[in-house]
Amino acid sequence: MNMIRKLKKIYPALLFLLISGCSQVDRSLTIYSDSSEVAELVNLFNQTQSLYEASFIYKPSGNKEMINPGQNDIIFENGLHGYMEKMKSLDDMRENIFVKSIYPEILKTGILETSLKLIPLSLDIPVVLSKEKQNGKKFITWKDLTLESKEFNILKEGSLIQSGFSPLWSDSFLSTYYHTRIHTLIGEMDDIDFNDFIRTGDELILWINDINGSIELDHGFSEKYRYIPDYRLIREGRTAFTVIPLSEWALLPDNISRELEIQPLIIDGGLQSLKILSVGIPLTAKNPEGAKVFLTWLLEEKTWEDYLLLTGRNRDDSFAFLGGISSSETLNTKILPKTYPWIEPYIPRTGEFDRQADLPPQWIFLWKDLLLPMIRESISNPLYDRDMGKEYEEWLLLHPDAWES
Repeated sequence: MNMIRKLKKIYPALLFLLISGCSQVDRSLTIYSDSSEVAELVNLFNQTQSLYEASFIYKPSGNKEMINPGQNDIIFENGLHGYMEKMKSLDDMRENIFVKSIYPEILKTGILETSLKLIPLSLDIPVVLSKEKQNGKKFITWKDLTLESKEFNILKEGSLIQSGFSPLWSDSFLSTYYHTRIHTLIGEMDDIDFNDFIRTGDELILWINDINGSIELDHGFSEKYRYIPDYRLIREGRTAFTVIPLSEWALLPDNISRELEIQPLIIDGGLQSLKILSVGIPLTAKNPEGAKVFLTWLLEEKTWEDYLLLTGRNRDDSFAFLGGISSSETLNTKILPKTYPWIEPYIPRTGEFDRQADLPPQWIFLWKDLLLPMIRESISNPLYDRDMGKEYEEWLLLHPDAWES
């Protein structure tokens, strides 16, 4: 009877199957993710109930092993919204308390036309690291960062000896900057046209020339001083800012973080996430009924309380909810500060997010492996003349999409 009471809380339809003789219930589940943190959730599920046995398949982004995620029952993945047409509808979960508490702009990344296909679970945001907060506000804008950087700079004998910031210092900054413009860039990628990618890079070249004097001065400063971590340069007063993920800040040792401050960065309008980890059920799932049981359990508040209790004991390896803050404003305001008291002033509120980037299939790997290195080179090298479109076509041939295998 104890098991029946547990299942009644999880999934009423399953209780009927159990009582009527559940010999035909498929008791196995396969759960696939590019995030190692999901393993703890799978273990927790297996410990919580005994009707299902969930197995975990972990494949980090860019892994060359061609495993089609659609062969599994549940997918947890960063950038999963590029595959919404391959996922079952979750419209029957729209009234779930967790789903209703998701930040509206984040929830939209899981909606295809009018159908809920994915449930966003966690996200990471860019924060500006500095010695002290700027402007006394919760956020720092790109405009604020520009003005403060220019004021901080000191040029002596033809060289920068103090530099506030450079876009080339931070992959997180470049990701955020391009994400805010992705809506126009994606159309170009479909046509193998990268002119807007180049123009966006040109904006940052102009910024460097205006704020730091020139690309050459910018390079010279980096070569002379940036052989130690940016946080040390900030503490020593050599630089003023850098941009990192909130999750990276959370894992810095206390002796470093207590001497520094952070502020979430806004490029245009509102917050832009660095990544969003979502969950969904593939159209080809072998056990969709069991997958729904798992999802219902997953979205209960107690599940996340138990998860934080387990992962909070080992804060050197992972941060909060699957490596980020929750997509649920309720969990962030109600549960997260109990384990991470310092985070309360930085918790986003409804209305503080911008429209989120509609990222295409394979984006996480594509960005890291090809686009980011090309963009960095195009900004730092005035003589850059590589054909981005041709390299993109070649990359697609060399890296077939596992979802299509």
